Amino acid sequence: MSNLLYEQILTLPHLKVDEVSVNSKTIYLNCHLDINSGACPQCLKACKTFKSYHTHTLRDLNISGREVYLVLRVKQFYCQDCDRYFTQNIPFADFNKGYTHRQSKWIFELSCKQPLSEAAALVNMNTKTVERIFYNHALPQGPERYETLTRMGIDELSWRKGKKDYICCLTNLDNGETVDILRSRNKAALIAHFQSIKLKNGVDFCQQIQVISCDFWGPFLDIAKSVFPQAEVVGDRFHWTMYINKVVDQSRKSLRQAFPKEDIYKNIKWLLYRQMHTLSPSEKDNLTQAFKMSPLLEELYMLKNTFCAIFDMDIPVEKAMTQINEWVEYAQTLCNEFLDTFLAFFKRQTIPITNYFKHKVSNAVTEGNNNIMRTVKRFTFNMPNFEHFKARCFAFKM
Repeated sequence: MSNLLYEQILTLPHLKVDEVSVNSKTIYLNCHLDINSGACPQCLKACKTFKSYHTHTLRDLNISGREVYLVLRVKQFYCQDCDRYFTQNIPFADFNKGYTHRQSKWIFELSCKQPLSEAAALVNMNTKTVERIFYNHALPQGPERYETLTRMGIDELSWRKGKKDYICCLTNLDNGETVDILRSRNKAALIAHFQSIKLKNGVDFCQQIQVISCDFWGPFLDIAKSVFPQAEVVGDRFHWTMYINKVVDQSRKSLRQAFPKEDIYKNIKWLLYRQMHTLSPSEKDNLTQAFKMSPLLEELYMLKNTFCAIFDMDIPVEKAMTQINEWVEYAQTLCNEFLDTFLAFFKRQTIPITNYFKHKVSNAVTEGNNNIMRTVKRFTFNMPNFEHFKARCFAFKM
């Protein structure tokens, strides 16, 4: 292969290949730069006088599975005005690094979704070198991510299991992006953080937020009310669905205890969580048998589906509230202890739950971002440095 062909493959500016050495694992390219002058770093004057060369070896992208090393002859120029020597600039690499810019970028991309030690093994480099490259590319996320935020999702994630140590994830509900990851979910810390945000457009950040989606944890609801006066809180649909699913599951469990020999109640838990039209014929038969033995279980199941179906309708808030109130009135007549527990919860959280009809948002995207953070925790072996963990989470979604 000719030297010119290597130059065309590499496409690095001003690089000229002088000699090539190829073996089964590596390609060494002895080369130089066709740059005959350099700007003095002190006076910025162009200098053409050079006194000597030195050799600088750079790792570049692999070619056909072989590691590529550029053995580069670099000129040392002399500035007569400043009476100083300086080394010519390399346009595709930093002088104090042993790799090219594009090799550095590739290593960063390779490290985003796997352990740094695995990435280091793949590129045959020291793990610490790969770590430095990764964190040099993983830029910190600045306050500009808050600039366009008007609908925000808030959720927490356990940082250290069993320690009651939680971090907090903020999400832009309009585009699904993680806005920020905060070290604490403490109420006072969150309030201080939100009040400290300064936007470039001069708008008060707390006044800018129009919608907040979160679960029904008290401090999150309190923060939404006290810090964001313009915002309406939408209770996450997934969380209240868990509460109403619990009604039919607790009823099923009570039937299991009352009739321990009836196996029909044993394997229908997840069938009761689903709507009838999503079940296969055999699954419908199983439910039908259970309902024949317990009409109350069938009624609770149908009530649950009816309540969820109301939230699937694209109807005005007033009409939805009329249907919900009728549902609540009928549910109260059953005097079922499990259903009454849900009704008490619904009474306390009616406004956040029914705000769904106004804004049609849920916290699902925030939960999805939390799953990404759990994935990062797993392949980084639960790293103790929070800022490094945060950088890895943002890099994962790049």
